[in-house]
Amino acid sequence: MRRIASCISLAAAWLCAGCSAGSATGDYPARVSIAYAKSLCTSPSVVIRGDMILTGRVVATDKLSEFSRCAVVDDGSGGIEIAVDSRRIDVLLPLYCQVTIHCNMLALGDYGGKIVLGAPPTGVYCVDRIAERDIDSRFEVSLDAESPPEAAELRAGCLSHADISRYAMFDRLAVVEQERGMRWCDTDPLTHRFVDTCRRFVDEEGDTLSIFTPGDAEYAGDIVPEGRFRAYGIVDYFNGEYTFRISNYRIIEY
Repeated sequence: MRRIASCISLAAAWLCAGCSAGSATGDYPARVSIAYAKSLCTSPSVVIRGDMILTGRVVATDKLSEFSRCAVVDDGSGGIEIAVDSRRIDVLLPLYCQVTIHCNMLALGDYGGKIVLGAPPTGVYCVDRIAERDIDSRFEVSLDAESPPEAAELRAGCLSHADISRYAMFDRLAVVEQERGMRWCDTDPLTHRFVDTCRRFVDEEGDTLSIFTPGDAEYAGDIVPEGRFRAYGIVDYFNGEYTFRISNYRIIEY
């Protein structure tokens, strides 16, 4: 069974032992870009104190069980992962809808170099998850769209911190070390259940990209394309390593 240990951290808890929360006060415009909001996270945890408002499109949810208890919102300037304590996020914040987020007294947390938005920490976590009961007061869904927004076209060899949590597209990928009938996820030899798996892909420039697929994803047992394909999803990051997570199983084979 082939699993990459560093990718397991993507599904881990958001643990930052001993982190203390700073604060971002309201000396900023009420409506800010996601890129600007993320720049305010200058410590492991920062509580937002002021009427900060973010607006963007929901580009990843727990639809197809791809992302657990989080949503990703992108406004074109960048994307941000939002921790939500719910198992039905796609019902509350439908994929591709436009959403306005009222951030006063929420918190920004630095998880291994990825900035996330959640509730102020109450323990050793950088952020807590936003309670499901608070979603209606924090999020306004103003556009229910069936089609996705335009994705940033990125190259595997040119990723930067600005790309973390962005809705992106990588073109003409091909799997490395193709095995006959290889699926997106490996299986546990004892339970025969699918497990979280990273697989390496290469683009036409020869650069590699690791794609992380959770074992719970509805397509975990689907066969990985044998030829070139295009993939849409979210750029992830942890402690110096970039990975990619497909959203809404949006891939196009050539």
